[in-house]
Amino acid sequence: MGEIATWIFFPSLGLVVVAGLLAIAYTRAYQNAGWVWAKAGTGILIFEGGFIGVLGPMQQEAEQSAKALAGEVDPATLGISLGSELGTLWVVLVVAAVNVVLGVWRPRLSWRRE
Repeated sequence: MGEIATWIFFPSLGLVVVAGLLAIAYTRAYQNAGWVWAKAGTGILIFEGGFIGVLGPMQQEAEQSAKALAGEVDPATLGISLGSELGTLWVVLVVAAVNVVLGVWRPRLSWRRE
């Protein structure tokens, strides 16, 4: 899982966020479209959620597993934090679904200038 997250998940997610931000910078129509900014915000939330919900817990579990193999920690304590990690992954999944809906539906979100 660590190799997949390190070499596939995070680089591809980072590439998607950077490509989206470059598309906003390059295309004038995107700069004034509210759905684009909402999509950019949800994309950044997904990227951040990946670090918080995937990378952090994965590193902690790897450390705990190493300690369990060394006999410093009871192996039965591994995986106790699974409930909170699962909750975080559900939140990231919902935000990702909102991101996809924004990209497909493209609602007319706009800000009123006064």
